[in-house]
Order: sequence, then C-alpha cells, then structure tokens
Amino acid sequence: MIRSLLIVAALASPALAFTVVETIEGVARVVDGDTIRVGRVPVRLNGLAAPEISGDRVQPGGIEATDAMRALVEGRHVVCDLDGSRTHGREVGRCAVDGQDIGEAMVRGGYARDCRRYSGGDYAAAESAARAAGRDLSAIYALPGYC
Repeated sequence: MIRSLLIVAALASPALAFTVVETIEGVARVVDGDTIRVGRVPVRLNGLAAPEISGDRVQPGGIEATDAMRALVEGRHVVCDLDGSRTHGREVGRCAVDGQDIGEAMVRGGYARDCRRYSGGDYAAAESAARAAGRDLSAIYALPGYC
C-alpha cells in the first residue's frame, strides 16, 4: 500500500508532470533571465530560476542573466512547448532557439540555476558544467523556496 502511494506521489510531482498542451512560436523579446515574450504571450521558462531585475529589486546576477538571455534569443524565432499552467500572468513552458533548449543554455552559462522541483533535474548536468567552468551562480544567488 505504501509503495503504491509513493508511486502515485512520484507520478504527480511537478518535476515529472511536464506535459505539452500547446506549442507556440514567434519572435522572442526578453523580459528577464527566465521570462521571454513570444509575440504577445509572456512565457516563464520551466525548470530554472534566474536572479530578478523587476521593479526596485535587482538581485546580484540579475542584469547579467537578462543580458545573456537577450544575447541568446532577442529578436530571434523561438518555439515554446507550454504545459497549460500559468504563474504571475505568464504561461509556463520550455523554449528552444535553433533547436537549443534555452533553459539549458542559461543554466550551462551560469546565468540561471536548475530548479529541480520543476525540471526533474533536467538541468543538473548543465549546472555542474557551469560550476566546473567557474560560473557558479550559487555563490551569489540562492535558489528560491519554490525550487
């Protein structure tokens, strides 16, 4: 019985539950290090967390993360798989530019961290690679409690 409950709980966890319900594509505009706008649709990238630059709150690394996102996607064609959920008025999804996972690129570059609760650890290797290359974002940016 307990084993069955553990299996059900594991299957229901957000990390394992990313299911594509809609795909959108278009030209990207950058909001910050973990949010882009595809056409008129704001998309919060699933599975990573980047330092914030919103309002009067500029976290260490936030400007660099936003600049890195701009260099990666600004004005370029992106494809986003959305999971149907929303957070703070944004769709949630995983996006790619030229077939490259944007979240993975941001984590590997040391501009965002793997939010394992939602990524299922998909970006753990990228975070390890960033750390090994001397781009350890964890030194200046703690993961938010939701991760």
